[in-house]
Amino acid sequence: MFARVASAAVVGIQAAPIDVEVDVTIGLPCCHIVGLADAGIREGRVRIRGALDNSGFKLPPRKITVNLAPADLRKDGAAYDVPIAVGMLCAGGVVAPKTLADTLFVGELALDGTLRPVRGVLPIAAWRGGAPSAGWSFRPRTPVRPPSSAAATSARRGIWARWWRYCAANRRRRSNRRRN
Repeated sequence: MFARVASAAVVGIQAAPIDVEVDVTIGLPCCHIVGLADAGIREGRVRIRGALDNSGFKLPPRKITVNLAPADLRKDGAAYDVPIAVGMLCAGGVVAPKTLADTLFVGELALDGTLRPVRGVLPIAAWRGGAPSAGWSFRPRTPVRPPSSAAATSARRGIWARWWRYCAANRRRRSNRRRN
């Protein structure tokens, strides 16, 4: 199954759109991250799987391919943990694709599933509030970012966040179904 998640990168002092594409298919269980990702992002696959497991989400043992597009733009840092994790959940059938519409994901995951702050949230928030660019035909209305990064963006009017409420509610529903 295929999923596409919106994210952004900071290039200099400006933000650029990044599409995180995740494909979960039948094959030997592995995870490949492509698209000019640095070692920190490639190491993130272990951190992401651990965070999902410790948060109560079990991914099926499948072949997972993650593409960070555009491929010619170098991506670094752990800010892609959250979009990759959400893409894995969506491609794995845990999260409905329609819940990701118009949502921008940025953040680092800890092994227990909590969100950690990342650099560059203010340029991303400023970019998100402007007019559509050549990268996307829309502007994500809902940013999902770590709570401690919210202070940096709260100075900009109209910035608000939707946290992992959907995922937490979905996890509670699934655990209640297992008990019954």
